[in-house]
Amino acid sequence: MAASIGGWRGVGSMGQSLLYTRGRAEAPQRLTIKGYSMRISDVTRHVLPVALLCLFALGAVAFPAHAGDAVYPVKGTVTMIDLGAKSCVPCRMMAPILSELKVDFKGRADVVFIDVWENPDQSEAYGIRVIPTQIFYDKSGAEVYRHEGFMDKESIRRMLDVLLKG
Repeated sequence: MAASIGGWRGVGSMGQSLLYTRGRAEAPQRLTIKGYSMRISDVTRHVLPVALLCLFALGAVAFPAHAGDAVYPVKGTVTMIDLGAKSCVPCRMMAPILSELKVDFKGRADVVFIDVWENPDQSEAYGIRVIPTQIFYDKSGAEVYRHEGFMDKESIRRMLDVLLKG
């Protein structure tokens, strides 16, 4: 879009239009696009906030953040949530472990993986600083233990067994 401004028009290093008068560059006071003229202050005060609201609304509708349809932790069940990413090396090392434990504890405990790169809101919701992070919940849904980094199969199994006995 070209902005027509009185005086000689140039483009600054960031692509903004500049007005050159008496040897110095000044920011334009008015912007004219396709015959419609508006003060720059009105654009920033009125047009930009509405445009940003529209973008946020579109983002909320087009890209809902979720970790499947389920809500975790599952009340009444011991739950272990592993928060990581499919492209993270320690997370990939844990994938077969989690698959085995999911089968071993089926019906007794939930073993869940949430990809925080596909669901960025989940890292904030669970207070994640490092991936992978494992969070263990008792049957009442209270967090009882949190581990950051790779966690071996036997350590996870021991923790789940302790929570199931408790």
